[in-house]
Amino acid sequence: LEVDIKDIIEILKLFPESKDSDVLIINILHNLFWNKRKEAELKKYARKFISSLDYSQRDKYNDHLNYEVGEIVKYAFNKETGKREAKIIYEKIIELIKRKGIFYYNYKHILDELIKLYPIEFLDILYADEEIKDYQLIHFVKGYGHNEDVINLIDDDILIEWMKKNKKQEKISLSITPYESEKNILRWKKVAKYLIENYPEDKLIINNLILGIYPTSWSDKYSDVLERRLNLSEELKKSENMKVKKIG
Repeated sequence: LEVDIKDIIEILKLFPESKDSDVLIINILHNLFWNKRKEAELKKYARKFISSLDYSQRDKYNDHLNYEVGEIVKYAFNKETGKREAKIIYEKIIELIKRKGIFYYNYKHILDELIKLYPIEFLDILYADEEIKDYQLIHFVKGYGHNEDVINLIDDDILIEWMKKNKKQEKISLSITPYESEKNILRWKKVAKYLIENYPEDKLIINNLILGIYPTSWSDKYSDVLERRLNLSEELKKSENMKVKKIG
């Protein structure tokens, strides 16, 4: 017999605020969605609950509960509903960046779907906080040995338009991975090419992009890893823009 979702929600609201209650509610919500419960009331409750969680202790990527929270996000959030709750979660993550110096990778299950749905809101909140130091920003965004870059989730065209509007060229040049692999050949990403072609004389922006080429972890010989990146230099050398060619 299918229980009315309103009755289930009323029961969940009776749970005392505690970590044990959070675990139980996460399990229940995950099972309800997994069993194809799609009621609007359930999604609304789930969004409010997810945004109320304490994220300070959720920095373990392999924690199955974090996986379940991420699955609940996929069910309960969409482009039309959930933006307000997503902003609350983003704000909590920003506070953790400043306080704990967290990696994005550890919150990947929770953040991935939200950032794909609300990229502008994520950029607005992440780059608006002047208290975040550059090393904290890079630490969070790039992930280093985990080879994860949260900005890669955002389409380059969206990123370029946002960057131009908000005049955040320096911050973006600092925090992006400037290249991508195409058929095992490294190419400049569209956003990096935009920065190089439009700010070739801005030493800070160009140095940030060049710094982004260097590997932070590798399994082969360091010289072999660097040699693979030479194509990025060759790509610039072929430019008809003499300033860009000089950078190459």
